[in-house]
Amino acid sequence: MLIFAILAEVAAAQKIGFFSGGVSLLCGWDKNSDNATVLPSITVAPGIKFIQKGDFTVMAQLPLSFGLSFQNDENSKIITYAGLDLPITCNFLFGAGFNNQSKAKSGFLIGAGVGYHVSQNDIYSGNEIEKHHLRFTGILLNSGVAIPFKDGTGGLLIRLSWMSQYADFKKNVMGIGLIFW
Repeated sequence: MLIFAILAEVAAAQKIGFFSGGVSLLCGWDKNSDNATVLPSITVAPGIKFIQKGDFTVMAQLPLSFGLSFQNDENSKIITYAGLDLPITCNFLFGAGFNNQSKAKSGFLIGAGVGYHVSQNDIYSGNEIEKHHLRFTGILLNSGVAIPFKDGTGGLLIRLSWMSQYADFKKNVMGIGLIFW
C-alpha cells in the first residue's frame, strides 16, 4: 500500500496524467454481410504518460467515443445512430503534442491497442425498419498529426484509426477524430 501511495505522489509531481477530448466520425462494416454503420460521436480520452523526454512521449490512452443522434433524409426517412467505441492504446508521440517539454512546431503519433466496438443504425421508412448492427472486439492501429496552439496551452490532434476483428479481419471500423489536449 505504501508503494502505491509513493507512486501516486510521484505521478502527481510529474503530471503524467492528462485528459483530452473532441469529436470523431467512425464508419464500420462487416464483410460477411452488407451491414455498414456510421457513428458521429464525442470522444473523451484520458491517459497516462510513461516516458516524456524532450520531443518523445510514450503514453497509454483510453479514447472512448460514444454517439447518439438522428436525422431526417430527403425522402422523409428517419435514421438513428447509436454506438460505443472503447479502445485502449499505447502511443508513441514524436514532437509536439501531449508533451510539456517539447518546443517542436508539430508532432506525429503512432500507436496500437485493443478495443470493443458496438454500433447500430436504424432506418425507418414507412412501416419498415432497416437495421445495421456491428459488434466486435479487435486490434487497433492509430496515427495522427499533432499541432500545438501558439500560446502553448494545448493543441489539436488529427487522429486516424482502424480497428479490426482478429483474426479474420471481417469486421472493421475506420475513424477520424479532432482531439483537443
